[in-house]
Amino acid sequence: MKYIFKTSNYFYCMVLVLPFCALSQDKLQPRIDLSYFQIQNEVPYLIAKVRTREDNKFEPVVGVSVSIRMNEKEIGTITTDKKGEGKFVFPATMVRILDSLSSYTFVANLKPDLKYEEAEEEYMINKARLILEVTESEDGKNIRGIIEQFTEQEWIAVPDVEVKFFVQRQFGKLPIGEETYTSDENGTVEMEFTKHIPGDITRQITLGCRIEDNDEFGNIIVVKQMPWGIPLLAQEDSFTSRTMWATRDKTPIWLLVFPNLIILGVWGVIFYLVFQLFKIRRIGKIIDN
Repeated sequence: MKYIFKTSNYFYCMVLVLPFCALSQDKLQPRIDLSYFQIQNEVPYLIAKVRTREDNKFEPVVGVSVSIRMNEKEIGTITTDKKGEGKFVFPATMVRILDSLSSYTFVANLKPDLKYEEAEEEYMINKARLILEVTESEDGKNIRGIIEQFTEQEWIAVPDVEVKFFVQRQFGKLPIGEETYTSDENGTVEMEFTKHIPGDITRQITLGCRIEDNDEFGNIIVVKQMPWGIPLLAQEDSFTSRTMWATRDKTPIWLLVFPNLIILGVWGVIFYLVFQLFKIRRIGKIIDN
């Protein structure tokens, strides 16, 4: 009896311990990636992307809270969406603090739970700015980008930074010029604008310059509108005329004639074959008689 009692105790202990062991073994190790964005003169923001490796591929971690600290002080919390991403926009009260600093150190922390291990990511950004200048003369149109870094309370030029030029379109950024340009010792990149790109009625297009995923400066975008586009001509309203996209009573004539001719031709062949079958049957009766 004692042996049976001890065995049952061991069994119950294993039943209680095994679920906790399984939970500890099944925990996933997430990964946090931080990106810094400064667009024009808007308030900067951070994008945190949380992923974990499952079945030999990275999957987004949805619905987890990530705390954000700046220079060892917690400044906010974000919750990841279905893409495993969360956006933190700096509050207006922090803009003055950001303006006074030459670098920022951000730390993103994901606290452990029953499914995920703890994760932490440190991200340092040096304060920089991108200036967009455009010139137009008899020789042509030119776009110039100037990269400067805020160091010791002054702006200094930064060489060897990759920059891209683009034209902002409705569904994205249209690259122009070479794939990338590298700033010279004066922190300057320049290209000649020779594209013929449609603009609005007043020929306005939105030119842009950006630093993308830079290890020191993050993502910086600056844009400027210029009347360098091809004017958009006013289009005639053809909805009330006979077009493919008009109402049913405005169907094009050719679309009415040709399908109906095809239908008549098919039915004509069918009637002809039926008539020939009756004719053959009648001939067969005559031969039998």
